[in-house]
Amino acid sequence: MRGRTRAFHTRSLRRQAWRMWLLAGILASTAVLVFAYNHEQDDVNSAPALTRWCVNQAQPCSDQVTWSLNGSETNVDTSSGVSVVTTLQTAFASWQGASLSGQSVTGLSITQGPASSATTINATDCVNVIGFADSNASSDFSTGTIAFTAIATAFGTPPTTYTCPSAGTETCPLPSCIVDADIEFNPSDTFSTATTTPSGDFDLQAIATHEAGHLLGMDHSGLASAIMFAFGDAGGVPNRNLSTDDVLGIGTIYPSSNFTSLVGTLNGTVTLSGSGVFAAHVVVTNATSGLAVADGLTNSNGTYSIVVPPGSYHLLALPLAGVYDLSDFAGWACGYEENGPPCCDPTSSGCTANALTPPTNYTGKYN
Repeated sequence: MRGRTRAFHTRSLRRQAWRMWLLAGILASTAVLVFAYNHEQDDVNSAPALTRWCVNQAQPCSDQVTWSLNGSETNVDTSSGVSVVTTLQTAFASWQGASLSGQSVTGLSITQGPASSATTINATDCVNVIGFADSNASSDFSTGTIAFTAIATAFGTPPTTYTCPSAGTETCPLPSCIVDADIEFNPSDTFSTATTTPSGDFDLQAIATHEAGHLLGMDHSGLASAIMFAFGDAGGVPNRNLSTDDVLGIGTIYPSSNFTSLVGTLNGTVTLSGSGVFAAHVVVTNATSGLAVADGLTNSNGTYSIVVPPGSYHLLALPLAGVYDLSDFAGWACGYEENGPPCCDPTSSGCTANALTPPTNYTGKYN
C-alpha cells in the first residue's frame, strides 16, 4: 500500500480580485486520462490513474461518501442566512444532484456522519472532517488561502490495503482510492451564509461547494465560471452553482448509468515542432456563442479526450502560463511524477525528481 496527504496548496481556494479573472474566463485548463476536467490523479506503474472514493467496496463501486462537522464555526455569520450545517448540506447536494438536460450525471450518495471533535488534519483516521478552528492554522494556511482540502490516497497495483483505526484493514479495488479528505476553513477569515455576502466576508456556500469538489476528487479548473476555479474574493453575490465544466467533471468520476448517452467526446493531439505538448490548455468553446463549455490539459504525449454535451464546438490550444501555472493543478500532475514539483513540496526530502515544466513558447489557433 502506498498513500499520502498531498500538499495543501494544490487544492486550496485563494483570494484574488474576481473581476480581473473574469476577463480570462474563456481560457481554461483541466483534464486527465481519457477524461476532461481536472481530476485528482496518482502515478500507478508510470501511468496516470484517476483517484476516487471506493472505500472497502467491490466493483462497481457504490459511490458512497460521508462527511462530519466539527461544530466550532464561530467565524461564520449566520445572522442573515441559514445554518452552517444547512449550507454544507446544500454544497454537497450540488455535486450529488449534478445534471445535464435535467438528467442526473452521477451515482453519488453523500451523507452526513457523526459530529467530530478533531481540530487538526488527520489523514489516517478515515473520517472526513470539515472544520473552522484549525489548531495548526499558522502553518496550514499560506498567505491568501481561504480554505483547503487535504486528501490522502491509497494507490498501486490493485488491490491495495490500508488501515483505519475504527474499521481495521480495508481494501482499495482500484488503481487509486481516496481514503481520507479533510476540509479546513481559515479561522482568521469571516464567512457568511447570507444571500448577499457582506463586504469583507467570504460566501460559505460557494467556498464549501468548491472544497467539496476537492473532497470528491476534483482538482482546480481554469474557467472563471466554474466552481472549481482556483481563485475567489470576498463580498457580493458569488457564483454558487456548478458550471457545465463542473458537471461533466464529476460525471466522469462517478458516472450515472445514462451518463455516456448524455455526452460525446472530442479527441485530438496538440503538437509543437512535430512532438506532443505536455499540459497544454485545450479550451472547448461553443461554436455559436463563443462561450467556454469545458477544457482540459493534454497528456504527456500531447493527446486529449474531452467529454462534452452534444453540440458544435471550436477548440483552442494555449500554453499553461500567465494566469495560472502547473502548480495550480498539482493533483493532476501527480499522475505523471509523484516525486517532483508541483506534485510534492520542493523543500521535502522525498521531492527529488525534476520539476514538471510544460512548454510555454507556442500559441494556439482555432481549428
